[in-house]
Amino acid sequence: MAKEPVPRNRHGLNEIQLLSARSIAARLEVSQRTIQRMADRSEMPKPMKVGRLIRWDATAIERWIAAGCPAATQELNAKVPDQQDSKGSDSGDNLTWNSTQREERQ
Repeated sequence: MAKEPVPRNRHGLNEIQLLSARSIAARLEVSQRTIQRMADRSEMPKPMKVGRLIRWDATAIERWIAAGCPAATQELNAKVPDQQDSKGSDSGDNLTWNSTQREERQ
């Protein structure tokens, strides 16, 4: 299967469309908090940090949705409790939400 070419802007740089938790939540018809929980539990593509903002690659999100949101579906079917350390935070290196990153919700 051939790779799709990455769109380039007028400067010849790759153009990547980034999505906020708000836009993903609207697309999936869920709350922003649900998106935050899914990201914290690594149930969706890994976000990236842009300054103080958390964003997702639109292409990765579209592929994930087209595949039926696989990690979220597996998590719901398995009904496995979260694997967290004693402080209640994920032990992985994923990005977590704190009060400064929730500015989108306000």
